[in-house]
Amino acid sequence: MAVSRGRIEREGDVVATIGTFDGVHVGHRRLIDETRRQAAATGRGSVAITFDRHPMTIVRPDAVPRLLTGLDHKLELLRARGVAVDVLEFDATRAAQSAEDFVESVLVGRLGVRALVVGSTFRFGHRHRGNVALLQSMGARLGFSVTPIDLVTDDEERTVISSSFIRSLVEQARLAEARRLLGRDHEVRGQAVDAKHGLVAVPAELVVPPPGDYTASWSARRLATAGTARVGEDRPGDVTVIELSGGGNATGDGASAGLVDGERIAVRFVAPVASAREPDSSRPTSRSRGHR
Repeated sequence: MAVSRGRIEREGDVVATIGTFDGVHVGHRRLIDETRRQAAATGRGSVAITFDRHPMTIVRPDAVPRLLTGLDHKLELLRARGVAVDVLEFDATRAAQSAEDFVESVLVGRLGVRALVVGSTFRFGHRHRGNVALLQSMGARLGFSVTPIDLVTDDEERTVISSSFIRSLVEQARLAEARRLLGRDHEVRGQAVDAKHGLVAVPAELVVPPPGDYTASWSARRLATAGTARVGEDRPGDVTVIELSGGGNATGDGASAGLVDGERIAVRFVAPVASAREPDSSRPTSRSRGHR
């Protein structure tokens, strides 16, 4: 089942790539760029297939990672790379779907995929039993090609670029390193809940730097400014509260002028400031270097 907000306008005869695409980082962009290249060379449409939630919310709800991007933000970033997007609902039925059935019913039967671009370690289907070898075997029979792309390695960190690795960088306030691998400042989106005091509530499912003050920029429909974003220790309910202040539009009480209660706000973290907790100098563990 596809989610309507991400449904491509034309299905059939497409070049596709597929993944969770959390953060749409520079590794993901390699897959997307190759998808677009093949589509242009063959006169086909290009599409990125993704899911309406992180698969771990269904498969292992006790181990769901905090995300780099919410769904709407992810879709915006994917479309900015020049591909259509198709969003699949990931529920218990999807989690139980065999790899073979997924290929036949979704990739071929509904989308009409004629070429598929995936990471070389891509796994899919029930219990992750599907892999590149299965795709190539089924493609030869069902009429689509498969291009596996080697995972992109960051030369400075000497590790594979992955969403989980970037999350670990953000969690340690290593924002310059995260920026290099994301290709942009780490951004979270939330809602102004107390405009007078510059308070923005961000869903707790999104990863933010550790408590402290950070140079940042933020924007809304009528606002674009920069200053300081303070991440607090307390996380009431299912949100993280960020206090925005400074910049050229601050009022005397420290609020950021221009915020409107209830308005959606995008906050981009740039770097820790002197009052922020020093970043953890330890390197990410091997567990944090997964390839999600």
